[in-house]
Amino acid sequence: MNFNISKYHFKSDKLFNAVLPISMNELENISKTLHLKKGEELYREGSLPKAVYRVKKGKIKIEQTGEDGKSRIVYINTVGEYFGFRPLLCNEKHPVSAIILEESEVQVYDGRKFLAIAKRSPNLSFNLVEILSFEFNVWINLIGSLSHKSAKERVALILLILNEK
Repeated sequence: MNFNISKYHFKSDKLFNAVLPISMNELENISKTLHLKKGEELYREGSLPKAVYRVKKGKIKIEQTGEDGKSRIVYINTVGEYFGFRPLLCNEKHPVSAIILEESEVQVYDGRKFLAIAKRSPNLSFNLVEILSFEFNVWINLIGSLSHKSAKERVALILLILNEK
C-alpha cells in the first residue's frame, strides 16, 4: 500500500514566495522574535487575533477544546510554518489555542500591519489564497479519511501524521 502523508500537511512555509523586496522589508520591520518555553500559550481559543506567527525553532501544537472540556490536538506547527492568519483575515476569534510543545522561537508579525502590507502586495495576497485553498484540501482529505475508517485505522492515521510532524 502506498500512503501519501503529504496530503495531510499544510504548506504555509510558502507564504513569502516571490514577495517583492520592498514588501519583505516592511514585513521584517513589523516583526519581533519571542523566545518561549514548553507549556507557554501563544494565544487562546476564543481570543481576538493580533498577529501572524512563524516557527523559527521548536514546535507549537494547535489544540481545540471539545464540548466535553477536553483538549484535542488538531495540528502541530514546525520550523518554517506560518499560522494565525486565518482568523485575522476573516476578523473572527481564534477557534483554537497555540501551545508551545518545546523551547521555541516564534517570529510574530503585527496583525493590522500585516493585513495592510498584504493588501498592497499581490504576491503575498495570492500566496495567502493559495495556502488557504491547499489547507481546505488538507481538511477535506482528513475528514474524508477519518469518516471512512474504523477506529483502529483512524488512530493509526493520526499517529502517522503526528509522527511525521
